[in-house]
Amino acid sequence: MAKKLEMPKMGYDMVEGTLAKWLKKPGDEVSRGEPIAEVETDKVTIEIEAFEAGTILKFLVNEGDTVPVGAPIAEIDDGSGDDEAEAANASVTPASDAPAVGEGGEAAPSAPAVAAQPEKVEATPATSAPAESTGRLFATPAARGLAEQRGVNLVGLKGSGPDGRIVKADVLAAAAVPKAAPSAAAAAAAPAAAPAAQVASPVPAPVGLIFAPPAPNSVYTEEPLSRLRQTAAKRMVESQQQVPPFFVTSTIEMDAIQALLPKLREAHGGKLSVTELLLKACAIALKKFPALNSTFAGDKLLVHKDVHISVAVATDAGLLAPVVRNCDSLSLGAISNQMRDVIGRTRDGKAGLDDLQGGTFTVSNLGMFDVTNFIAIITPPQSAILAVGSTIATPVVRDGEIVIRQLMNVTVSADHRATDGASVAQFLVELKNLLQNPFKLLL
Repeated sequence: MAKKLEMPKMGYDMVEGTLAKWLKKPGDEVSRGEPIAEVETDKVTIEIEAFEAGTILKFLVNEGDTVPVGAPIAEIDDGSGDDEAEAANASVTPASDAPAVGEGGEAAPSAPAVAAQPEKVEATPATSAPAESTGRLFATPAARGLAEQRGVNLVGLKGSGPDGRIVKADVLAAAAVPKAAPSAAAAAAAPAAAPAAQVASPVPAPVGLIFAPPAPNSVYTEEPLSRLRQTAAKRMVESQQQVPPFFVTSTIEMDAIQALLPKLREAHGGKLSVTELLLKACAIALKKFPALNSTFAGDKLLVHKDVHISVAVATDAGLLAPVVRNCDSLSLGAISNQMRDVIGRTRDGKAGLDDLQGGTFTVSNLGMFDVTNFIAIITPPQSAILAVGSTIATPVVRDGEIVIRQLMNVTVSADHRATDGASVAQFLVELKNLLQNPFKLLL
């Protein structure tokens, strides 16, 4: 009996997912719980599993398609053998009393009543064109968007996807075919050409974005953004539009840290780095200035009791921020072990939603890239983020003499609705005190 595999809900706020990759093909046998596809959400790529053993009959969506939670994505035959009986019943029973719905949500014209046929129609000629009998165009979202950009009419276009669905490759092929010159009669009947100023740009600007298209003669390649990068871009724009940020910078002498670090590494199997010391110092300082460890919620401030620090990590999929939990109550060794585990899973593409959600503060360290100073964007619903630059040997004046000190610049970006300049300045004073006297981190 054919059963539909649906797009699962893999997070409380997930409303849709992108089918990133099929791990099986039609005709494959699968066991219950066996991975069948990779789905990309706003935050992570996760394997989804077969709900029971059976044979994959067909895929209902293509790789790259974005579909809502609960939408069918594949059919699996569980071997119960009831398909013929259901098909016979379907031939004498109306499929539904509800009116058909068109592509844009309007009621579609009613069609003459006909006996329903079994669903296996892949081999019939009717599937060579996208649902010609119903008037509905079957095309992937990516194909529809590309067709709109390239001015390709999908009506009558033959699809090469499953069940004749139009995919991006079909649109690209249609766009590459030169348009035939109109006949003399058609030219005479056609309306006057629009003024040159109304001719569309060859690269239309995305709606809602400030975007200057490249010159018509420029050479470029189109690289589709992953769902993760699209979501990151959206969140960053929302942050800048909705969060009133301000920025406070401080310079910290790291000589004591650098002197102590080799001994700490020796005590922790050579795995400890400056980042773990930063997380511990931030956690202690956040407990003293909790407004930076909070979420602004309209008429109230949600002050978090625990300190869960997100650590910005560059991956092949984009920038992610896995969470190191309870940094305020963990030792340096425990922070190091947890941080390396969660960062390892993130870089390997195996991080779960729990690894990436629930942070209350973020640390973004670009010190390893020879960055002197930078400003980071706050990640809602957090209220602050710490940007960390490189440690640089710098001449400074101490007791009237010029000496060399190892200096590191740090900048806090904070939500002005949740805190103010004085609180952030005091937080940085505490952070500076802890890092310049690192034995306090061991207590």
